[in-house]
Amino acid sequence: LIALFLIIVTGIFLRTFHFSDFLQFNPDQARDAKIVSDWISGNEAMPLFGPKAGGTEFHLGPIFYYFESASAKIFGNMPDKMAYPDLFFSIFSIPLLYIFLKKYFNSAISLVLTFIFSISFFAVFYSRFSWNPNQIPFFTLLFLFSIMQLSEEGNKFKKLWAVLFGASLAILIQLHTLLLISLPIFTAIVIAYLVKRKLIGAREIIAMVLMVILLNFGQIYSEIKTG
Repeated sequence: LIALFLIIVTGIFLRTFHFSDFLQFNPDQARDAKIVSDWISGNEAMPLFGPKAGGTEFHLGPIFYYFESASAKIFGNMPDKMAYPDLFFSIFSIPLLYIFLKKYFNSAISLVLTFIFSISFFAVFYSRFSWNPNQIPFFTLLFLFSIMQLSEEGNKFKKLWAVLFGASLAILIQLHTLLLISLPIFTAIVIAYLVKRKLIGAREIIAMVLMVILLNFGQIYSEIKTG
């Protein structure tokens, strides 16, 4: 526990040291900050779609903007404050990675791998600016860990893990186009396996579906509204 605590503290320091001063800020970040700022200032309506994917006209889901807006509401309507969700999820991913790794390895190996992640240049770099793919590591870990929990026979909290499974899936498909294409297919295979093994039932599946619909309501509403 002491070693894990020191690893987390090291990761927090590397991610937060002069965060606002060293914040990576590109044209995409300026666009996103303006959209969120105009919305929470009351100058524009709530965005029902998120950032454009790879310079195309295809829009991802709006969850990234909703995270940014919540942070701006709490900490202030400034671009660096809108980057806090990426920072927080990067920090939260450190202990979550350790918990995930402990399912496969002993404490020593799990600690070493977690330490490497906590000081990884790319993990640190991508925690220090606001960009929709930056939140993928945390929610991917949550998604995979939820599957592992659902796969355990006798787990007393399967409904909770089903909700977290659906929530992480709903968020991930709004963060990157590849996930929007690949994860629903992967999820269908996983659910089919869990049902076949009688590890989940109708209640868990309903909980997953409802979470996906709830967290993707913006796009669904827009598509219905616009035909």
